[in-house]
Amino acid sequence: MSEALEKDIEMGDKNSISMMTTTTTKPGAPTHPPPSRDTNFPPSAANKSKSRLERTDTTHMNMTHIKYEKNPFITWKAMVFNLISSLFGVMFLAITCAAYPIYAFAIPRQVWAFLGEKGFGIIYYIFANSSILRYIHLRSIAKKHENDNGDVLRSIHSFTQTEMLSSAAVIPIPFLSDNYSYLIVDRQSKTAAVVDPSDPISALGVAQRVGVELKMILCTHKHHDHAGGNVRLKELMKNENLPVYAHKMDNCHGATHFVEHGDVIRLGEDVALSVIHLPCHTKGHIAFALHKKGSKNVESSDESTVEALFCGDVILNGGVGAFFEGRAKECASNLHKTLQNVPDSCLIFSGHEYMTMNLRFAAYLDDDDDFTRLVLNTIVLARNRSLATQPSSMKVERFANPFFRIRERAYAGRLLLLRQKLQREAKRPWWRRYVPENRNRIGYYKELKSESILLDKIQREENAYNNNNDNAGGMGHAQTPSKFIEDEDDLTMLTEALKYVLTSGRNEYDFSEPTDSENRHFNNFMNALKAENDPKSMNRRVHQL
Repeated sequence: MSEALEKDIEMGDKNSISMMTTTTTKPGAPTHPPPSRDTNFPPSAANKSKSRLERTDTTHMNMTHIKYEKNPFITWKAMVFNLISSLFGVMFLAITCAAYPIYAFAIPRQVWAFLGEKGFGIIYYIFANSSILRYIHLRSIAKKHENDNGDVLRSIHSFTQTEMLSSAAVIPIPFLSDNYSYLIVDRQSKTAAVVDPSDPISALGVAQRVGVELKMILCTHKHHDHAGGNVRLKELMKNENLPVYAHKMDNCHGATHFVEHGDVIRLGEDVALSVIHLPCHTKGHIAFALHKKGSKNVESSDESTVEALFCGDVILNGGVGAFFEGRAKECASNLHKTLQNVPDSCLIFSGHEYMTMNLRFAAYLDDDDDFTRLVLNTIVLARNRSLATQPSSMKVERFANPFFRIRERAYAGRLLLLRQKLQREAKRPWWRRYVPENRNRIGYYKELKSESILLDKIQREENAYNNNNDNAGGMGHAQTPSKFIEDEDDLTMLTEALKYVLTSGRNEYDFSEPTDSENRHFNNFMNALKAENDPKSMNRRVHQL
C-alpha cells in the first residue's frame, strides 16, 4: 500500500511540474505537447476534485445559473391584485343577492324576456355594424396568414373540390373554422366573381393560383364573416373600381352596386347570375342563382334553369340560419314559395360547414327515415376524412332538411306531437305549485290549442290522402302533390313549432357529438361498404348524393 501511494504522489508531482512548465513558457519558446494520459487507468482522486473545482470557478466567473429570492414587491403586487379581485367578487355576490328577490318575485318573467330580447337586439346591432369588430375580424385573418407563412391553403378546415358546371367552374374556399367563400370562374374569358370574400387574402391567393382575374364581388349579407373583407380585397388588388354587389337593405360594407330581386349580373359570355331576395337571417339577405349555359329566360326569373345557388346563411345544408332580423313567416315563404321552382338537381353552396350537426338534429326528429340516415352516414364518412360537405343539392335539402320537410303531412304531424310532448315536460314556474293555471289566459296554452287544431286538420287530411291512395292503387310519391301542405299560415305555425323543438333539443342534447344510435347506424353502414370489397366504393358513396 505504501509503495503504491508513493508512486501516486510521484506521478502527481510530475504532473504538477509539467503543468507549471507549460504555463510558464516564455513567448517565442518552443512549446511541448502535454504528456499523454494512459487511458487504461482512471484519473486519480486529486485530478477529479481539481477538475470539478475548475468547472465551479468557471461557472461563477460567467455569472450564470445564479438563483435569487422572489422580489417581494412582485409578491405584494400579486396579493393586492387577489385582494381587489376578491372584493369585486364579494360586491358582485352582494348585488346578486340583493337583486335576486326582485328578479324572482317583483318583476314578471314576461318583462325579463322583453328586456332580454331588446338587450340582444342592441348587442346584435353592435355586432353587425361595428367597425371595431370588423377590424378585429380582419386582424385575426391577417394573423392567421402570418402564421401560415403566406400559404393561403396551409391551414384549412376542409378539403374541397372544384365543381365543373355547364356555365362556370365553382371553387370553394374554406377559411376560419367553418366559413366558405366561392370563386365563380368563366372558363372562356378567364374572369371570376367571388362570393363573400371575408378572407380577402385567401380569395385573392386562390384566384392568382388558378390564373383568373377577379371582376366583381358578390355579397349575400352584411355580417362581418361574409362582408368584412370587401374593402380589404379591393385594397389588395389596388383596384378601387372593383364592383361590389349587395342588397340596399343590408348596407354591406364597401357595396357599390345595390341590386333587387330579379336583377341579373353577367360575367363573361356564359355566366348569368340572378338575384333572389330571401329576408330572414337579415332583412337584405340575397342569394345568387347561377343559370345553365344558354338559358334564355334569365331576366324573367325562370328558376327552372338554375344549376347552382349561393345562398349564404339562408340554407345551411340540413338547416337554416338564425332568425336575426326575420320571423318564421319569412323563413317559410323563402323555402316553400320563393324557391319552390328551383329544380332538385340544383347545387346548394352555403356559407358554413354545419351539415353534420344539422343532420343529427334531423335524425333526432325522424330516426326511422332511411334517406336522412343515409345522408348522415355519408356526411360523417366525408367529415372523418376532412372532406367538405359543399355543395349539397336541393333534393337532399327537400328530403332531409327539417325546415323543408314540414310540408309533408305525416312529418308535420309527428313534429306537432313532439312539440306538445316537450311543452308538457317543460319546467313550470315555482309558484305554479300554489297558483293554478288559467288555460284560457296563458299565452302558450292558446298556442298549443291552435297547434292542436292544426294537428287534427293534418291528421284528417293525411287519413283522407291514404284512403284515396289505397283506392287509386297506390300512386307514387312524386305524382301525389296533395301529400304536401300548401297553406302559408300552416307552414308558418309549423316553422315556429320546429324552432321551439330545435331550441329545446339543444338544451337536452349536444348535436355536435354523435349519439349511440348514430354510431350503431354508422358502423352498420361501414360494414356494408366493406362487404362490397371495392376500395373505390367509399369514394363513390361520398359523392353519390
